[in-house]
Amino acid sequence: MKEGVKIYGSFDDGETTLASRTITLPLTNDPAVNTVLNGQGNKRVIINDNNGLSAAAVLDGFVVTGGSGDRGGSSGGGIYNQNASPTLRNLTISGNRVNYYGGGGGMYNNSSSPNIRNSIIMGNTEYLNNTSSEIHNDNSTPNIQYSLVQGMAVDAANHNLDGTSVTATNVFVNPAAASSAPTPTGDYRLITSSPAINAGSNSLYEAADGNSTNNSINNDSDLGGLKRLHNSTIDMGPYEQGSTPLAITLGSFNATWLATAFW
Repeated sequence: MKEGVKIYGSFDDGETTLASRTITLPLTNDPAVNTVLNGQGNKRVIINDNNGLSAAAVLDGFVVTGGSGDRGGSSGGGIYNQNASPTLRNLTISGNRVNYYGGGGGMYNNSSSPNIRNSIIMGNTEYLNNTSSEIHNDNSTPNIQYSLVQGMAVDAANHNLDGTSVTATNVFVNPAAASSAPTPTGDYRLITSSPAINAGSNSLYEAADGNSTNNSINNDSDLGGLKRLHNSTIDMGPYEQGSTPLAITLGSFNATWLATAFW
């Protein structure tokens, strides 16, 4: 990630605004539509290592999975934040791992205070003891709102759901088994009884593009192509309940940084 850069998932060629962001069905294995960020079981997915990120750096609308904190360290399989406090929004972070206790299979924060919004973090593991390992904080206080984190108690003031008595199978259609993390498999759409349904924040989503009056919540699509607002209140994470999973096969390609890109 890069300071001041907002990274949104589910864009296709020619889509240059959030209002135009849609997903065309049937789904294809086109790496240009890179909505699933996958560590392929052998590396961290997102590394923010002393890059000085503030809330102005945004990651929005992705599944973060298949990450391993076992190479180059033993922490932060899904997301690693060292002196970095980005905004992490509309994410599902699941199916990541670290080898050692306290490493944060889903996310590791050191001297960092990321802003986590409308996201689901669960089904990540500490491998040696096969235990849940979602977020580990060293000298860090993440700001979490409208989210569900496995093992975290209910927080009514910040609209966070009770994660102490739920597992990934209570939330997702077909999550990868925690014992198999990291893995590129898993279906992270929401089941009909998921506590994440209608538990997000419409106002936070509407303001995410910097314009709270453009009705983006009624114009956008979710990660699987369904309308982003399916009922009266947005669901947590990148999928609305009832959506079609987006299958992506990563390929090799070269990328060039353009200063005029639409971040």
